[in-house]
Amino acid sequence: MKLPFPEFKSQIDRRISKLLKEAEKSFVAGVFDRDSIRRLESFARRGKSLRGSLVMFSYRLFKNSLSQEALDMAVALELMHSALLIQDDIMDEDEMRRGVKAIHRQYARVGRKRKIKNPDHFGESAAICLSDIAFFFAFGVLGRLKIDLGARRELWKLFSRELITTALGQMEDVAASPARKKELTLYLAKTARYTFVLPLLAGALLAGKRRAELKKFEKLGEVLGIIFQLKDDELDGEQKRFNKEISRFGRMAKKLVFSLSDKKQKEAFSDLLAYSLSREF
Repeated sequence: MKLPFPEFKSQIDRRISKLLKEAEKSFVAGVFDRDSIRRLESFARRGKSLRGSLVMFSYRLFKNSLSQEALDMAVALELMHSALLIQDDIMDEDEMRRGVKAIHRQYARVGRKRKIKNPDHFGESAAICLSDIAFFFAFGVLGRLKIDLGARRELWKLFSRELITTALGQMEDVAASPARKKELTLYLAKTARYTFVLPLLAGALLAGKRRAELKKFEKLGEVLGIIFQLKDDELDGEQKRFNKEISRFGRMAKKLVFSLSDKKQKEAFSDLLAYSLSREF
């Protein structure tokens, strides 16, 4: 089966724009409200929507068609991802993100134009506020999902746990030496779980599966997430080391895929593994 990620991204982008434009009307007119919403919309849509697409990918493994709830959960996760990236760029002192100036650098420019004292500090402060807006908006989207109470509780627990894990991993990353930054345990905490495990489990839970049924999904998500980070860091050097690790985790993922009993799931995860190894992120 061909992975329909471009189609998923188009749906996610349209929904992000629709929800954020609707939100503009509900805020008190101020200096930064409309600008902030539009800046967040532009930033969120510039991504590849991998995590949101994985929510929809997972949901569709158990349902014949996508639902509005699956799309909205994908949107929520993409907004959370945008929030995390905004914060990550501040911590790493990065200048660029997604082909444009990082959000804190955009706001620093605003600060200079408005002659705000210490525009760089203003830029970081405003960017943190925008990341908060993205998080709060995302949880508002999740809160409006039309699902039963049991599923809602499981999903809140899942999102809470995985985002805490990501934040703790980020703290480790900020404090880590260059060598420590390449350790697999840090890859797992900082990136792998929220990039693959969270969306795969979220889509399945939304589709009505129980957490106890998803142990292989969780393990596959971890392995695919580590491959994702290894492929990402492969571009930074140490080609030989990363090729070896990627091959090892690729073999591990293949074994997990072939252990799946459901033919549809096996085919879908085979395609997802091939996609991961091809570095099409």
